Amino acid sequence: MKAPLVLFAASAMLAGLLVSLVLRYAVRAAVLDHPSDRSSHSVPTPRGGGLGLISAFLLVFSVWAPVWDVDWQVVVGLGGVALTALVGWKDDHGGLNVATRLAAHVIAGALLVPLALSPTPVPNWLGAGAAIWWVFWTVSAINVVNFMDGIDGLIGLQALVFGLHISILGTDSGLARAFGVALAGAALGFLVWNWAPAKIFLGDVGSRSEEHTSELQSPI
Repeated sequence: MKAPLVLFAASAMLAGLLVSLVLRYAVRAAVLDHPSDRSSHSVPTPRGGGLGLISAFLLVFSVWAPVWDVDWQVVVGLGGVALTALVGWKDDHGGLNVATRLAAHVIAGALLVPLALSPTPVPNWLGAGAAIWWVFWTVSAINVVNFMDGIDGLIGLQALVFGLHISILGTDSGLARAFGVALAGAALGFLVWNWAPAKIFLGDVGSRSEEHTSELQSPI
């Protein structure tokens, strides 16, 4: 029990620190989420906090489970996560068009296919159809997260609950438990800054957000 608690605490503290650094950068660079009709915030709010969450998760998980010690499907899958985060960070600064973002999300979904289908949870006769179906829902999930990102605390709380769920389902010594614990910890570290009233949102690093604006009421 001690190892999961250490893993959780390390991930939470690192995420909290990294998100705070991203927040300061976003304020200076005016990387902002402009409120829309569905938003729970009424003033332009910094975005890009997903970089802190994802970075903390990947760093802590990779230290706990070195890449040479895990199946290649896990490494490839984490590569898809990193790709989505990098493309999202670039898009947070307004530099990508829709076609480029979509292509990156499709590639990320494809990189997750080996992990999702190993061991194969679907009949073999489905063949490539299962992979295409997985990629479709990966891209869809990214856009669902985008839709909810402007709501204070919602995505951070969902990531926390999902991580805890995975950690409970995983075995004591398995990668699934470590994955879930690291994700839950990183989500908690992000949630500290994302809880209502949110000081920062995921941004395109973890989702797709609203257009940039030069207005700002600093939360720090």
